[in-house]
Amino acid sequence: EPTVSIDETVYVNLDHYGKTSNVNIVKGCSPNGLTQFTDYGAYTSVRNMSNEVQPSQGADSVSWELSQPMNRFYYECTPKQEPTLPWTFDISYKLNGVPADPAKLAGASGLVEITIQAIPNKNAAQYYQNNLVLEVMATVDMADTLSIEAPGGQLQSMGSTTAAIFAALPGEEKEFTLRIGSNHFELGSITMMMEPAKLS
Repeated sequence: EPTVSIDETVYVNLDHYGKTSNVNIVKGCSPNGLTQFTDYGAYTSVRNMSNEVQPSQGADSVSWELSQPMNRFYYECTPKQEPTLPWTFDISYKLNGVPADPAKLAGASGLVEITIQAIPNKNAAQYYQNNLVLEVMATVDMADTLSIEAPGGQLQSMGSTTAAIFAALPGEEKEFTLRIGSNHFELGSITMMMEPAKLS
């Protein structure tokens, strides 16, 4: 019989220094004609992202009863226990060569240096340690930027924006450095993607 197929993406927000601040999992479901199904997971909260249907939540499960068949159904949940990721991060900052508080860098003039240490986590599941690659990316608006350097990384122009992209193989410890020269420093989020090392 048809069953519900689900793909999951774990979103982890880090603070300025690389420590986890919160974790959410977004689940994309293909119900395949079914309107009732149960997810056996322990969550502190669950949010329907597709419609107004409310779940029935147990101690270690969440059940859905959809009002009608759907092609795709999305919901977000916060796990009771944070997942053990295959890398941890330690991020530091300098302004003109001097260690700096990242909260005070917005609008700064000079050379901002961001160093990201990616440290393999031996407590992660063996599959994650052996099969996930790491990609670290930051995008910079070149309109207000004087220079950008990413030693050992790839700089990719996308119109008026430049992306700095770094990578690490499964289980590899790496240090990534991004240098941005600006009269008025501004940088959006830095994205770390951990994904299976396959190209099929």
